[in-house]
Parts: sequence; C-alpha cells; structure tokens
Amino acid sequence: MNKKNLVTTVIAASFLTLGLSMPSCPGQQAMQQELDNLKKSQAEMQGRIGTLEAAVKAMKDENEQTKGLIGQVSATLGEHTQAIEQLKAAKAAPAAKAKGKKR
Repeated sequence: MNKKNLVTTVIAASFLTLGLSMPSCPGQQAMQQELDNLKKSQAEMQGRIGTLEAAVKAMKDENEQTKGLIGQVSATLGEHTQAIEQLKAAKAAPAAKAKGKKR
C-alpha cells in the first residue's frame, strides 16, 4: 500500500512540475512576471528596512549621548545650586552679626 501511494505521489508531482516548468503554459509568463515583480519589491523593501535600521541606530546613539549630557548638566546645576546657597549663607551671616552688634 505504501509503495502504491509513493508511486502515485511521484507521478502527480512530476506532472505538476512539468506543468509549471513549461513556458508555453497559459499564465506561466504572467506568474513569472509577478514573481519577478515581487522579488524586486522585496529587494526594495529590504533596502528601506536597512535605511530605517541605520536611522534608528543613529537615533539610539544620539539618545544615549543626550542622556549622558543631561546627567552632566544636572550634576553641574546641583553644584551651582549648592554654591549659590553657600554664598547666600555667607552673605547673611555677616549681616546677622552686624544687626546683633547694633542692639
């Protein structure tokens, strides 16, 4: 039984292969043209995807660089805030002493 099924499958596959490989089959040329168009479209899409991937990678790198710069700016602003507070405290201390002496 298995041998009979195998022979039937091989014969059916050979007829299908023969039918698809014959250039004079109706619709074969249109199908081949459609396949060529799809291959061309696929190649164009792969090119676009490559371009988009490069753009995304560049944006990711810029984002990482921006994060680093924001951290630096934040640290610098913190230092400046502390320095301003120290200056205010230093300026207020002599003024408080001067008011205390006048009394």
